[in-house]
Amino acid sequence: MKPKNDSPKFHRGRKPEGPSSRDLQRFKGFSRLILAENLLVERLAQGLVQKDVAKLSGIHKSAVSRIEKAQTDTPLSTLDSLARSLGKEAHQLLIPR
Repeated sequence: MKPKNDSPKFHRGRKPEGPSSRDLQRFKGFSRLILAENLLVERLAQGLVQKDVAKLSGIHKSAVSRIEKAQTDTPLSTLDSLARSLGKEAHQLLIPR
C-alpha cells in the first residue's frame, strides 16, 4: 500500500490550491490593524508622540501616522526600525492583543 501524500497536487496547467486573493486581502488588512494598534498602544505607554517615534526610528512623521491608521503597507525594515525605537522586537508589534 502506498503512503498517503498530503502535499498539494500539481496538475498540468493548473496552480496548486492555496488561499484565495480575497483571503490574502483580509489577512493583509488584519495585520495592518494589529500593527496599528500595537504601535499606538506602545507609543502612548511610553509617553511618546509621533514626532518622537519618527525621530528615534528615522522614519518620517507622516509615515508613522499612516501606519498607526492602518492606511499603508509597512516594509519589514520600517517595522524593525519602529520596534527598535520602542525597545521592542519587530514580531512583538504583530501579536494580536
